[in-house]
Amino acid sequence: MRNMGKLQEDARWLETSLEELIKDAPDADAKRERDLLKTVLERFHSLKPHMDATIDRSGILSKGYEYRDGVGKKTSWLDEAQRLAMEHPNIDSLDDARAYLHEHEVTRGTVCNGS
Repeated sequence: MRNMGKLQEDARWLETSLEELIKDAPDADAKRERDLLKTVLERFHSLKPHMDATIDRSGILSKGYEYRDGVGKKTSWLDEAQRLAMEHPNIDSLDDARAYLHEHEVTRGTVCNGS
């Protein structure tokens, strides 16, 4: 886990701070507070393997979702390209190309001029 070093520093800080706070406290209270902190830290350390596994899984899932989204976008693009290709007639000769180009320019000119 990337932040484990920071979390361990925080745990040491908690222990140090607790010792400062309880140095004048009665022994029974000091022992109880130490035990409470020890319990919390043990619970945290027992979670670490589960956190690591969760981080690994979430990374894998994120990559899977990114891949799925990328494939979906490419599939949509290919479907659109295929649809557009099917809309346009086959051009087999130079005359067909000129006629199609002229038709396209007229249509485009009409759309661009707002007519």
